[in-house]
Amino acid sequence: MNIDEFIKQVTEMFPLHWESDFRKELNGSFESYIKIVKELDDKDFSGLIKETLVSEISKLCGSLNEIIECYYDGRHLKAMESFRSLMIGDRGLFKMIGLDEIKLSSDGVPTIYYRARPKGEKYSFSLEEMFHIPLDKRGIIQTRRYSSPGYPCLYLGNTIYSCWEELRRPHIDDLMISGFKVAVPFNVFDMRIPSAIDYESEKLEKTLLKLPLVLSCSFVVRNDGDVFKPEYILPQMLVETIIDTNRHKMEKQSGPYDLTWGVEYTSTHIDKSFPYPVSYLENLALPVVKSNSGQNYCEFLASLFEISMPMCHEYEPLRANDNVFDCNTLEGSGPAKTKEYYNNTSMGYMESRIMECGVFAKLPHLVLNAPDAGITVPADGSPVPIDLKASGEWRID
Repeated sequence: MNIDEFIKQVTEMFPLHWESDFRKELNGSFESYIKIVKELDDKDFSGLIKETLVSEISKLCGSLNEIIECYYDGRHLKAMESFRSLMIGDRGLFKMIGLDEIKLSSDGVPTIYYRARPKGEKYSFSLEEMFHIPLDKRGIIQTRRYSSPGYPCLYLGNTIYSCWEELRRPHIDDLMISGFKVAVPFNVFDMRIPSAIDYESEKLEKTLLKLPLVLSCSFVVRNDGDVFKPEYILPQMLVETIIDTNRHKMEKQSGPYDLTWGVEYTSTHIDKSFPYPVSYLENLALPVVKSNSGQNYCEFLASLFEISMPMCHEYEPLRANDNVFDCNTLEGSGPAKTKEYYNNTSMGYMESRIMECGVFAKLPHLVLNAPDAGITVPADGSPVPIDLKASGEWRID
């Protein structure tokens, strides 16, 4: 099997589904993946020893299966310890997953993510209400793919389409939508469905080794109303390991901006009836960094973004004179046409309104990029620079 066919078969595995037994379906997915890795042409391994890599992939899959079995058996602590050992170290999965830097802009265009929430009976929300669930309302925080009950996490989509799919397709006029413009570059672990560039020779080994974890975190929830969702076991362990690792580093070693903030992942709500590639369905999951800052929200997360006052598709056409032209007049195909098509949908229209007319502001914050233990001043008394990020003027007594 050549690399193009291999990429096609791997991509078609997403998203994953299960019917009768999650554990059996997970193991079956691993077996299918290992089978197609074995069928990949030897020449595509470019100096890697195929048998050794296949053996390592099989071992990783076996370890993930054992962690799930431990969890099902009620040994949650043992499962978490095993997962952590799998992630940490020179050959740990954190090294294989790799990082994606969320930049301020791309090709001169500001980087903006989106958050949507149903407006219900309200006609507007404050910036705080468009942020993560407040820290004093932990009791309403339910289990989510990359966050556990009771612990706030900020979820953002790279498109309004992604937000709409994650919210299970509500009427677009029922949503209040804010743009989150990146104000500080930051890193996240890249758990997205790999693209063609990830299979290039210098990246192939890491991509093949991280795919079992990406696959195991990409199951569609079978029963939305269930309290326990087995599809969330490994994703939640991943974020908990990130939080714990960051806490230890922040105690004495690092400031928050030197750490990895969360996870970037592809939505499981992939619908081929819409003409958009999976690159339109990318989300960020950013857990609260500190929950004892005195604010009802995480100041560290607040420092990453400028947030636009929420807009609603029900009202925006009443404010604007511009018309959305008929998408049926478009001809041709490819990324440029797909982008043009999307830009002329209701969701693309709202993104352009936020970009062009959105009123962006920062939630109040004052953050020092320093370890919790503080900074050690040299014996000679020479100054030590500290990076400080604030939403405006602050007086420090």
